Amino acid sequence: MGIRVGRLTVLVHDYDDALRFYVDKLGLEVIADQSAPPYRFLHVGSKDAGLGLWLWMADDENRYLVGRQSLGHPLLVFYTPDCAADYQMLSERGVVFKREPAETGEHVVAHFLDLYGNEMVLVQIKAKQTA
Repeated sequence: MGIRVGRLTVLVHDYDDALRFYVDKLGLEVIADQSAPPYRFLHVGSKDAGLGLWLWMADDENRYLVGRQSLGHPLLVFYTPDCAADYQMLSERGVVFKREPAETGEHVVAHFLDLYGNEMVLVQIKAKQTA
């Protein structure tokens, strides 16, 4: 089957504030930023990863969902080769962490919040030891 996930929508209050967070703080890239009034199609991510985030400004009726769209569960998981180093870098950039890096079996995980309170997880998959 050739189907794959392309974009995940993240509701925001302000495009430019969200862009600064995801690009300046998290280090993602702008994949597309196009205006087609009344809409703005703002996609961020890693150009080589395939999956990106579609930052979408919530309308007045749905503004209450910003920061709550995953019902208290983590909204996104980011994989990293070095959780401790990225935790340090993101902390220095002002990203707020709920949980510092901790080992959980074959992973190192840290939980952080985006600018609207969405919980996100930073995960390092540890190399398996061979005997």
